[in-house]
Amino acid sequence: MIGLTACGNKEPEYSLEFIEGKTVTIEDNEYVGAFFNFTNNGDATTYCPNDNEMKIGFETSKLVNLQSKGIIYLLESKIRSDNSSTALLGFDNYSLEHLMPKKWRNNWGACATEDDAKKRDSLLLTLGNLAIIPQTLNASIRDAAWNVKKAGKGQNKPGLLLCASGLYTLHDVLQKNDWNEHEIENRAEWLLANAQNIWKI
Repeated sequence: MIGLTACGNKEPEYSLEFIEGKTVTIEDNEYVGAFFNFTNNGDATTYCPNDNEMKIGFETSKLVNLQSKGIIYLLESKIRSDNSSTALLGFDNYSLEHLMPKKWRNNWGACATEDDAKKRDSLLLTLGNLAIIPQTLNASIRDAAWNVKKAGKGQNKPGLLLCASGLYTLHDVLQKNDWNEHEIENRAEWLLANAQNIWKI
């Protein structure tokens, strides 16, 4: 469970309980990458990954949904402007969304080879393809082609452009005419760069 607590003038602390039962506490001056259980050595509550481990984590790690949601939420809370026209809601008000859906075969273009399809299946589970949104998309929108997923299907089935408006971690994503493996990799690099800039040791 991720807990957000603020005591007096202290910066908020963020903690996440891993499947193994360990809890990692992230303070403002540590890398958000400490959420990743990169190593079994040392104390999981104090270990901080190096830049290479961070890169691997953002580009290839497949985390449980709660971990992914926590990392993206923390990044969103740090990179958004203080003058933003939309307020950041509490953690529990967001759901995790796969931008390229797990069921991409239904409405997305086919891959050239089976190896390419396997690569896509793997890549869509990484942070570059994940987003937080303040409401769950309708099932018919969630698995729709990219242009439909962005625009939605009327008032009763809104898409990402309406549901995710004002989220800084999705601003550039929603400008894309296509969402594919290349864009997922680019976004992973962007998320990594922001994490390294914000949580410097």
